[in-house]
Amino acid sequence: MLNIAAMNDGTNSDGLTGVTAKQHTYPDDISSAGENKSCAPGRVVCGVPVRQITAFDCAGHYQAKKSAKRSGMEVSPVQPGQTATPPSAIALPARLTFCRRINSPFKSERKTSRIIDSLLDVELPFAVEQCVTTTVENRPENGPDVMVTGCKKNDLTAFLNAFGNGDPLIIDHQGLALWTGSLHEIPPRAENTTRLVIWLDAENACVAVGQGTFFIDAHPLRGNPVEAFNRLLRHYADKLESNWEGMLAGELSAAEQWKKVISERGGQCTVHDQPQALLARAVARRALYDGPYRCNLHPAPETNPWVKSGMRKLDLMRGTAAAGIALLIGGLSIFIHARASALEQNVNLQLQQLADETAGFHVTARGHHRTEVVRRAAAERRGRMLPLEYAANPPVTPLLKRLYREAHTAGLRFSEISVAPQRISLNGQATGRNATESLKNTLQADGWRISRADYQNVESKTVFSIEAQKP
Repeated sequence: MLNIAAMNDGTNSDGLTGVTAKQHTYPDDISSAGENKSCAPGRVVCGVPVRQITAFDCAGHYQAKKSAKRSGMEVSPVQPGQTATPPSAIALPARLTFCRRINSPFKSERKTSRIIDSLLDVELPFAVEQCVTTTVENRPENGPDVMVTGCKKNDLTAFLNAFGNGDPLIIDHQGLALWTGSLHEIPPRAENTTRLVIWLDAENACVAVGQGTFFIDAHPLRGNPVEAFNRLLRHYADKLESNWEGMLAGELSAAEQWKKVISERGGQCTVHDQPQALLARAVARRALYDGPYRCNLHPAPETNPWVKSGMRKLDLMRGTAAAGIALLIGGLSIFIHARASALEQNVNLQLQQLADETAGFHVTARGHHRTEVVRRAAAERRGRMLPLEYAANPPVTPLLKRLYREAHTAGLRFSEISVAPQRISLNGQATGRNATESLKNTLQADGWRISRADYQNVESKTVFSIEAQKP
């Protein structure tokens, strides 16, 4: 049974790495094709961003604490009675889980999601209603198939009860975590190199199999691990014809035996740094960073206490932001109303002054009535001012009438009359030069000064051009 309070004796159990029970800070700046390090850190669960995590391996022997804001992570054995700091994540053993690739008849993810359970029910030896399932996200390979992982509900419940350290926010898949964690720390030597990531411990031994960065499947090693591993090698014989990689991690008390098994079958054996904590490190990274083959087998993450608390904080922040926006809009509304009122008062004052000046008295009417009062007052003032305007600037119409009358009497004929405020020009024909004297006398009598008088005899007629100006 899983015991999260299990005590590590602090000795070097694998004889390879020299790791003791002291806390170990593991660097997290390794570049790898297995992890998307360019993406923004911090996954989102039920709308709540996850900025830090405490991750455990399947047996609860090792924990890894990781913050999305800082590089590196703290890795240490779990001490007796130690309580996990929420939010937490744990790997579900491969012996309790399954992975299936389902070939969907639809290209639409929305349509595929509706029939996943029906398609999966055909693949499983037990009813899909008894299971917790989830679609594996961000698979690097292309194709119409959908990768689904899951486990039986009663197995998950029993596992979490044995975990006994609160409700983990993320329940990861052991095989997927080992695969991406191994690729992250030790990238593949070649694109098509077959890799077997071998995790060894008393109850949860398993092998994650893949090629390049492509994950194929995860297999638990039941019974004798070496015999189960040899059977697995025979199953994948076609993929192991060329040089393949055997990556060792976990409790490696028999590391030399496993090295011999791998080398005898043509594999190249590599032991991960601090192999006991590889799974905890991988689960921590997967909980915080987006990347390939992500999944969460938690049946209802929205019920997690940490998520509930985060959602309450987000609601409070949204409420505070909404209240702030409402206050800002209210303040702007008051300011705009006050500004508009001031402008309206200023315009009304200017209109009142203009109305009073135009009418010649204080106008008390408002609206269109004020306009009508001002119009009538202006018309009356105009009528009273006309005599004064005529005296200052006499109209030219009476003068023109007199000039036409004199021309008719003298037998003159005008060809052009040009009238300007300060000048009059008369052009025409006369029977003689003396016939135009009456025109000049009329202009002089009206206050005009003769500035020019030209005459030219054409046949029996006299062409004249007379110009007068106001003195």
